[in-house]
Amino acid sequence: MEIYMSDTAATLIKITSALTSPQACIKYISIGVFMCITLIWIEPALVKMALPKDRLTIALSFIGVGTGALVGHILSHLYDFIYKNYKIRQDAKKAEIETKRQEALALESKKASDEQILQKIKESFPHLSSEQKEILRNLTLSEVTLDTQASNVAPLKFNHFIFQGVQIKNSSFLFKINPAIAEFIETQWNTEIKNNTDLFLSKNESSEILEILKSSNQDEPTTIISSRTLDTLSQDSIPIRGSFDPDSPEPTYYFWFEHGYHQYLEKFLGESFVHQLIIDKNQIHFNT
Repeated sequence: MEIYMSDTAATLIKITSALTSPQACIKYISIGVFMCITLIWIEPALVKMALPKDRLTIALSFIGVGTGALVGHILSHLYDFIYKNYKIRQDAKKAEIETKRQEALALESKKASDEQILQKIKESFPHLSSEQKEILRNLTLSEVTLDTQASNVAPLKFNHFIFQGVQIKNSSFLFKINPAIAEFIETQWNTEIKNNTDLFLSKNESSEILEILKSSNQDEPTTIISSRTLDTLSQDSIPIRGSFDPDSPEPTYYFWFEHGYHQYLEKFLGESFVHQLIIDKNQIHFNT
């Protein structure tokens, strides 16, 4: 049994098979629309010209198809322009969303890492040496040059408590503190300064020591301090340290503030003190 297909159906199939993109659809729609416009408005005008029917048909076809193809071409380019800009905006929006997602993940990961580092320093801080604590405290104030081979530096670097920066010389590098633990170190330091200062001020000898260190007493140093007090100071080295100079031919005593205590005591007591002081035997009363 043979199946016959009309010319119209065959034409529709060919047209349909050619519609492979939105641009092609726009062109065919434009041609169809302008063919209708040609038949409705232009054909009556051409009929009045009494053209032969075959020429009339050719003229109408060229006008309808040509105009439709031209307008379709313009519209398809306009579609391309609009679509490409839309696609660019969509891709940019997706990229922005992905960037924010990645930043959020990175922030979350950093937060988790910082919490682990903070927990680690809280657990290990009481076991750190005094030199390691001093390194961490100094790094809360500014970057410091340290020797990476020093026994007190390597563990701090290994545990990510401090970060290594530019090389200064040989094994010496510029270091800075991990921001995740900076506040904890400052809090610990401030608490330690307060506790040690309170303990120092509770001792009878503290007033005698502070009196000789007052800036107002340096023009005419007449304050006398007992050697027994100096011996006590040598034992209780915080917040003020002191020692006799073993190389001096005569008894000479050297005072100095531990780091951070000078400013704290000045603010706490409302007095001005010298940072360091050397006194000779004339200001020392040697107890017998």
